[in-house]
Amino acid sequence: MGSLLKSSTQVTSGRRAAVLALAIVEFQTRHNRLPQALTELVPDFLPAIPLDAINEGQFVYSLAAAPPGFTIVSLGADGKPNPKPGEGDDRVLVPPRKD
Repeated sequence: MGSLLKSSTQVTSGRRAAVLALAIVEFQTRHNRLPQALTELVPDFLPAIPLDAINEGQFVYSLAAAPPGFTIVSLGADGKPNPKPGEGDDRVLVPPRKD
């Protein structure tokens, strides 16, 4: 994949994760809890769950102890989880990395 196309795909993936994160926060505001699954967001907060632009698969959503209370992970081009999230081509999109 060319670097420009790869960069564009990563930006699209990040944008989709941001839309997903906003819907999660809106859900939390309305229900005083985080959704247990992304399917709880449809149809009141999103018309459909956005797909990861990098692999056209689902983002990995999980609840977390640290703020904001959840993570959204892209599984990268291979669509398979690495042993540790954020390693290999997996990318933790929410919360954003601080580097």
